[in-house]
Amino acid sequence: MRHYSSSSGLAFLVLLLATLLCGCARRAEVYTTEKAIRLSDSASIVEADYILIHSDSHKINALLEGYNQEIERGLNDTIAKFREEALETKPYLPPEMKYELYIKDSVFMAADNFVSLRYMVYTFTGGAHGMTCFYSYNYDISAEKQLDKKSLFKPECTAQIDRLLEEYFQDPDGCFTEKPTVESATAINITPEYVTFTYDQYILGAYACGPVEINVPATELKDFLEIKDFPVGI
Repeated sequence: MRHYSSSSGLAFLVLLLATLLCGCARRAEVYTTEKAIRLSDSASIVEADYILIHSDSHKINALLEGYNQEIERGLNDTIAKFREEALETKPYLPPEMKYELYIKDSVFMAADNFVSLRYMVYTFTGGAHGMTCFYSYNYDISAEKQLDKKSLFKPECTAQIDRLLEEYFQDPDGCFTEKPTVESATAINITPEYVTFTYDQYILGAYACGPVEINVPATELKDFLEIKDFPVGI
């Protein structure tokens, strides 16, 4: 039988305790608050529902403040310009007609290292129908920067991603006439499980075909991501 010295046993217990403590270290909590804007006048109707993101970590919360300010500033600027255009156009429109703007966001990911949201924006400014457009907002918290479409993936991997988009594209009714690509995607959102590519109406087919959403498993795209240490498949 092999014997251990008391010093070896103590060292083992210290190592075990350290391992357990590291394994149980609590990640910072990230949570959201809902906000709404409701405006109406003689020329326009505006409704915007959006969220702000916070954390119980003072460090992460400080980084998120910049994100929150950018979101609110962008929304307020968009709404102000829309209402100004509506007032300028009002004299040339039927008396009962108003411009309409509706904004709604969807949270794909809100973690202590990455935020991914998609905004659906519907506008009606006359004509047969309104238009629905999608915009994504991806924010790398640790790097303190917003990532546009070109910043999400390695540029040399575009062809491989395009092949995956074609593979996962579903068109059972044969309505669409164009193939999806990274370049033509209107919005791209990321979660540990999927990367969602969204295409506005008219991008891949006629207006009646509607918008398109393609979900590609993140495990198939992880090697193409430009983002470092992104948690895939958790």
